[in-house]
This record gives sequence, C-alpha cells and structure tokens, in this order.
Amino acid sequence: MRKTTTALLGLLALTRALAARADESAEPTRGWRLGATYQSLLGAPFAGGASAGPGLSVSYEFKFKRTTSVDMAFSYRDYGGEPRLSQMGYGFGLRHALLSLASPAFTPFLSYGLLFQVSRLGGHSGSGTSHDTALGFGADFVVADVPLFAAAHYHYTRLRFFDTGPFNMDYAELALGWRREW
Repeated sequence: MRKTTTALLGLLALTRALAARADESAEPTRGWRLGATYQSLLGAPFAGGASAGPGLSVSYEFKFKRTTSVDMAFSYRDYGGEPRLSQMGYGFGLRHALLSLASPAFTPFLSYGLLFQVSRLGGHSGSGTSHDTALGFGADFVVADVPLFAAAHYHYTRLRFFDTGPFNMDYAELALGWRREW
C-alpha cells in the first residue's frame, strides 16, 4: 500500500511539473489577489463611530480572455471607533483589462462587483446585511519582478437591520496588493 501511494504521489508530481512546463507559454486562466485596503464611509450612518478604517481583501479569479476575468471576492473591514463597526463582504466581480492602454509592465482595468456584506455594530446583538454594488478602476503592474495591483472603488451600499434602516453605507475604497496568475 505504501509503495502504491508513493508511486501515485510521484506520478502526480511529475504530471503537474510537465503540465506547468507545457503551459508556461499559454495565457493564464486562474489567479489570486491579496490586498490591503483602506475604506472611507461617505456618510455618517452611526453617531460616534469611525468613518474610515483598514481592511483585507482576497479574490480567486477565472480568466476567460486576455481582457476579461470573473472573480470570487472576500473582504474584511474594521472601522473602529465607538461603537465599533466591522464588516465581512463576499460576492462576485468582473474585471476588464484595457489592453489598448497597456504596456508590458502596466495594464489598466475597469471593474464591477455585486457583493453582500454582513455588518456588526458594537453594542447591538445580531448583524445587518447589505447589498453592495462596486464600480472601480485600477492597474496591474510589476515592480522588481513582483506582480502587484492597485485599485480604487466606489461602493453603493444600503444596510438594513431587522428593525431599522435602510442606512446609506456608501464608501470609497483604495486597495494595493499582490497578485499571482497561472
């Protein structure tokens, strides 16, 4: 049994290595993005709370063409302040690369996203859910052989708790991070 398992794992590793070598010249079909974000609420939905704060975003993308990708996005934001507002977001995005403006080390893009958010507010039990429509622009670029991205987004968001709302939770977001494609 042990020899069979070792042989199968060795065959799998060899197959993956050969497939990776064969695909080096092919266009990437998948990718990851991991970024640090900074958000600023454009209104003041909760008295006394902070209106800006840091966050983290990660997405897994499927590339359909050189210009088009669809991603599954996840994010976490913490606005701090008192009462403390934190949000977890998830959803799908569409990104379109503007190849007519691209260079080998710089590719601008436009993006659109449909997201959901779960918001928690200190001093309140439960959570609120909101729909989020994101419109943005940014660029993929390379610095010292490290693939990076930068983006700016406007998020149209409406939050409703069970007994109150809806609250205008529109916010602007800046993101900077690392990307990997294969």
